[in-house]
Amino acid sequence: MLSRTKKKRKFKDSFKNCIDGLRFININEDNFKREILLGIIALVLSYLLKIDKIEFIIIIIVIGLVLVSEIINTAIERLVDLVSPKYNKLAGEVKRYSSFFCPSYVYLFL
Repeated sequence: MLSRTKKKRKFKDSFKNCIDGLRFININEDNFKREILLGIIALVLSYLLKIDKIEFIIIIIVIGLVLVSEIINTAIERLVDLVSPKYNKLAGEVKRYSSFFCPSYVYLFL
């Protein structure tokens, strides 16, 4: 079995990787941009309609879950593309299933 020494990463490097990933998703994923815009609209409408604090917190949590699910969906799709660069029926099914991950949160909270 191969063993390799694991170099301890600095917090600054991990944070930079996190920001780079967020920048990559924001640039390359149109759905993520739309969901950010819709999240901002939902927050502005929530403020204008003066909803309760608990409802506002729930809306923030749902927006966060939708954004995280979009990131997970993108990661799954990229991984499927890496593992199966040619068309594969099973890979297509995996991508379809993962694409339902994000709207499922929206349906859950409606």
